This record gives sequence, C-alpha cells and structure tokens, in this order.
Amino acid sequence: MPVYNRIYKDIEEVVNVKTMKLKDGIYWIGSVDHELREFDVVLHAKYGTTYNSYLVKGSKKTAIIDTVKHTKIDDYLDKLKDLVDIKDVDYIIINHAEPDHTGSIKKLLELNKDIIVVGSRAALSNLKEITNMEFNEFAVSENKTLDLGDKVFKFISAPNLHWPDTIYSYLETDNVIFTCDSFGSHYGMDIPLQSKITNYEEYMDGFHYYFEKILLPFKSFMIRAINKIEKLDIDMVCTGHGPILDEDPWKIINYSKELSLVNKTNSIKEVVIPYVTSYGYTTVLVNKIKEVLENNKIKVSTYDMTYDDLDEVMLALKSCDGVLFGSPTILGDALFPLWQILIRLNPYEQGIKKASVFGSYGWSGEGIKHVDERLKQLKYKTIEPFKLKFQPSDDELVEVEKYALSFVELLNK
Repeated sequence: MPVYNRIYKDIEEVVNVKTMKLKDGIYWIGSVDHELREFDVVLHAKYGTTYNSYLVKGSKKTAIIDTVKHTKIDDYLDKLKDLVDIKDVDYIIINHAEPDHTGSIKKLLELNKDIIVVGSRAALSNLKEITNMEFNEFAVSENKTLDLGDKVFKFISAPNLHWPDTIYSYLETDNVIFTCDSFGSHYGMDIPLQSKITNYEEYMDGFHYYFEKILLPFKSFMIRAINKIEKLDIDMVCTGHGPILDEDPWKIINYSKELSLVNKTNSIKEVVIPYVTSYGYTTVLVNKIKEVLENNKIKVSTYDMTYDDLDEVMLALKSCDGVLFGSPTILGDALFPLWQILIRLNPYEQGIKKASVFGSYGWSGEGIKHVDERLKQLKYKTIEPFKLKFQPSDDELVEVEKYALSFVELLNK
C-alpha cells in the first residue's frame, strides 16, 4: 500500500481518519480511494479521489448530505455509526442522483425506512430508477428550505452541473454550501481539506482536468449557478469529490467562473481542419479550402492526423468557430484517426459551432456520409458535405472553391 504523506502540512497528523468535524454539528463521513485511476470509464484520476458525504446534526433533526459509492458501503456505515444511530437519521439530501453519490442510499433506506429523501423532483425520480424502490420523499425547488432546528438549509437550483437534476444545499445558519460535483476535483486526500494541501500545483492539475472534462461543457450553467451564490455568505464549500474548500473557497469559486467566461479576444474567425489522406488527393482539397478561407480573412489551422498530436487538435477545437473534417473512404468508412476525434466530442461544447466534411474516394464514398451523420448527432450547424472521386480536376477544384465559400457564408451567419 503506498504512503500518501505528500498532502499533509504536518506529517505527524493521523491519516485515514474515519470522520471529521468541520463545524459544530457538521461532519465529513466520506470515503477515500487512492487507488482509483479511471472514473466513469472515460476519465482519468491519476491522484485518486474522495467520495464526500456529510452529516448535519440539528437540534431537532439529523440529515445526511449525499452518500458514497456502493463499493464503500461497509466502511461508510462504520463511520456513520460513530456519530449517529441510523435510526435517528431523518433526511438524506441528494444534490444529484449520480450513483457515485447515491450508491449507498438503498442500504440506508433498508436500515431505516422512515428516512425522507430530499432532492429536486428530477433527482428523486432518477433515484427511484437507481434503487428500484419506493421511499419517503420531499421535492425541493429554488429557495425552498429544510429546518433541522438550529440549522436551516436553503436549496438552490443548479441544473446540468453536471446532471440535469442538480441542486446546491446552502446551510445558511452556518455559511456552508454543499455543491456536489461543482468546485470539486478528483484528488484523493486522507484529510480532504483545502487547508491541508501542500502540493497546490498537483491539486490544481487535478482540479483543471476535472473541471475541463466534467463541468466546462456546461459552462453557461456554471456561470448562472455562481451568479446565484455570489451574494451569499460562504466560508466553506463542501464538495462531492476532492478537498473541502475550508480555507479560501472563493478562490476556487471565482476561478471556476473565470474558466467558464473565457472568450476569444479577437473577432477573426478560426477554423480547424483535421484530415487524413491516403494518396494525397484529400490533401489537395485541404490546401484549396485553406486558400479560400484565408482569402476571406479566416484563420485556418490544418492537422494531418497521421502525424499531428491528438491532444493539440482537441484543444484547438475548444476555441475555434468551425471545423472541417477531411477523409478518404476505405472499406466503406472514414479513417480511424478522424473517428478518434469525433468520439471525443460532445454536443454541449460543439453544438453552437459550424462544421462539414469533405474528401476523396475511389469506390463509393460512404465515409463522408458517416462523418456527416456524426456531425448532426453533435448538433453542429452544417452545410452539405463535399466528395469527389480520386484526384480533383481543375473543374472540380472550382467546385471545391464554391464549397469553401459556402462554409465561409455559414461561418458569418
């Protein structure tokens, strides 16, 4: 088992804490997974992660906020029992229904059928499909409250961060907000506190990757959510993953807004052209299209995907205005290097952009049609694709020019 002293300011502090008091009546009861390296199949987690769950004990009622992944249930129940009898838990608040945060709820409900589950109407509906059981429920919406006695929650709708059913739970009596995936990171810490991070560069590396992959596709929703909480008194952000923001929460909140607001600093349109060529014929098309676009004062970046770096192309696609994919057809399809790009894209980021596909073929040219169908799945605004057989003639290059000009027209709409 690796030793994880790198994250502590004081290495003599006890590691592998079971529970952690954050404020009077507020406790962290989550789980740590240092071994995790892949999350949700498609995400890397090179620093591991935490599954943060919280217990809030009011003078009259007790609530759990989010739970942990189902694989951590035994450890989780041990932690919970250190602080409260499960029979004395009145509420479970779910900030969204994603299984890594709700995976233990079914067991808790089996142990105490009187628990009331609190969440958005959509989250409660999702949870029923996840647990395959009925339960007591309390649906909340914007500004609705839940009174635990001397502690009162106010709920804030925060859809699509990063599930449609998301809420934030603001404990207004204690200036603490529970935000689930927002402002979090896949960064495993035995004492998951911002104030205990020593390698901040490493933490920010994990934060950036998490934000880019999970939250940036929903940046407009992130801005709206932050606008809602900016006037609240907040001195602690209890996240769903990674360190709790106990030292300077607004540093991460404001930085998240800054990342979400990034816009191009000039008015010049930018087009990315990733392409593959077998015999050089598609390259001829690329060069002609590039010439036409540049003559119309459009910045063009071309990438031969046989040689160029995939990560560099993916980065360029985040900020460009339009993309043109070029490919021959081999064995009835476009070539794999282009599909490597296309399967990594999503309509939330790309749907506002313009796109098309072109290429040379020798037999039937289905590859162009298949890519065009994928562009429509991604919600791009498109023009008719362009294809020709083998090497373009002078007359066909005139048609290529017309195709490029029609894309210029689309870009300027």
